[in-house]
Amino acid sequence: MKTFNLRPVYIPFKDCPTAPSVGVQFSSTPVHKRKGNNYTLIRSCRGSIVHDTKACNTFADAVCDKLEQRLINLAKKFDPSYVVVAPTVAYAGDPLTPLRSSLLIEIRYAIQSYAKKEWSWVKAHMSTINTKWLDYHRACVKNMEVRYVNAQDIHTKDNFIPLKERNTFGRRKKPSSK
Repeated sequence: MKTFNLRPVYIPFKDCPTAPSVGVQFSSTPVHKRKGNNYTLIRSCRGSIVHDTKACNTFADAVCDKLEQRLINLAKKFDPSYVVVAPTVAYAGDPLTPLRSSLLIEIRYAIQSYAKKEWSWVKAHMSTINTKWLDYHRACVKNMEVRYVNAQDIHTKDNFIPLKERNTFGRRKKPSSK
């Protein structure tokens, strides 16, 4: 069986604008009416940081629009009769649309997490993106085996890389000379 060698998706994180923190949001429920033990009450009194994500959402829209067109063109390349059918409540649509939309949503979340500098979330989203990118290509390319070019160095659900050996973007860390 022929193999289709695949490179990981490129997301230009260097061009991503940062999301500045605008303030802190506190719960509107009074402390004496909150439920839970002491730890959860103390934790609920802490505020959560609010970020202004307008610029990074615009950037994510631009990236996802380009990527969606690439994915549709890939599907049309391997199946010329492919037509994008949007799912509705009564109709499931075509089988590639849910895979494509979940991949694009995950990319938006990764860009937002990068803009907010939430590195653990970036790591989680990139691992999921690697898996969904591979699943989409496997669904498009039916008569070939699809795998990453350097599959042993990319974290997916099929290839687990321990946290200590993995960088923020779901790849195996390069060995250092220490």
